[in-house]
Amino acid sequence: MSRGSIEALLERAGTTYAEDAGIRLADTPAPLYRLLVLSVLLSTRIKADIAVAAAAELARSGMGTPARMRAASWQDRVDALGRAHYKRYDESMATALGEGADLLRAEYRDDLRSLRKRAERDPARIRELLTAFPRLGPVGAGIFCREAQAVWPELRPSLDGKALDGAKRLGLPTRPDELARLVRPAQLAALASALVRVALDKTLAAELTGAGKADKLAAYRDKRNPDKTDEPTGGGSRRGAPRFVIQRHDASSLHFDVRIEVDGVLVSWAVPKGPSTDPREKRLAERTEDHPLDYAEYEGRIAEGEYGAGTVIVWDTGTYDNLDECSVADGLERGHVKVWLRGEKLNGGYVFQHTKMRGDEQAWLMIKVDDEGADRRRKPATTQPESVLSGRRNEDL
Repeated sequence: MSRGSIEALLERAGTTYAEDAGIRLADTPAPLYRLLVLSVLLSTRIKADIAVAAAAELARSGMGTPARMRAASWQDRVDALGRAHYKRYDESMATALGEGADLLRAEYRDDLRSLRKRAERDPARIRELLTAFPRLGPVGAGIFCREAQAVWPELRPSLDGKALDGAKRLGLPTRPDELARLVRPAQLAALASALVRVALDKTLAAELTGAGKADKLAAYRDKRNPDKTDEPTGGGSRRGAPRFVIQRHDASSLHFDVRIEVDGVLVSWAVPKGPSTDPREKRLAERTEDHPLDYAEYEGRIAEGEYGAGTVIVWDTGTYDNLDECSVADGLERGHVKVWLRGEKLNGGYVFQHTKMRGDEQAWLMIKVDDEGADRRRKPATTQPESVLSGRRNEDL
């Protein structure tokens, strides 16, 4: 990959896991402790985005310092982990987090900078001391150092085995010192995170290298005349948690366009009756062409005579977590996607299930999971018609 390709890699996937968890990393006790907690959570065999969500939820629940972690009850920790769907190891992890907070007080007076001092800033010794924390181990110590190199320069370059796997997949050097020369020192933590994401998602590697890559937006562009519509023409990039958007589209018939960000595009379904919060209801969702990322903010009127002519508003938007073991891209190929939506109108789990209804290859079902976001009485598709961005309704456009 060229230097320009490295920049593209960082732009596409270079958000650190600490940033995703809402940690503003600095060489101070609180963010270093939150990074330690995140590293412990990432050390288990669980999806990275669930571990990141769990770290953020623990902090939101008031457990962002070792003192507050100790003050919380074991059940408080279990409940916070459960809210983030960190359920496979929630009880044992709740115990480990309490014991880790105790160890941090006993050995380092609640300040990981004391660990750094005891190790005399020697990277190998730092890793060794970190492995004393319950459930962390060598893998977790590597994760901590991978992120902490942003504020502890002596750890550079920290590129663990998973990051090197990602480098190999992209055809990059697999020696840490050679990889480090591809970026500025301050970019090493971002590079490490990007490479880990590549190692975990083969479709991301294919996208970045162009291997077997097709123009995912070709169908979108073929249906639109840029001289006659103000819809986005394609492009756009972003970092951070993947997002979803649901647009209320009053065209030849009123429907809702449900879109989730997957590998640089918005994968889309048209849902005639709109999303439901009732798990008993299975809403038909017709798969449509992928849309560009910048379509997520689009509101306007599509001119008469053009594809999709009518008005479009952003009915709901937010971020989502993948709840399946496989990537969302793989789930789409298999015909089953399960996500957790965090929107203003919709929250909780939703399943998209492919069904060849009446021989229709594009027919899917959108089904609400029976969880805390479920509500059999709410009818948001009919009772909340306004945009979450502008407050306007379709008839206002």
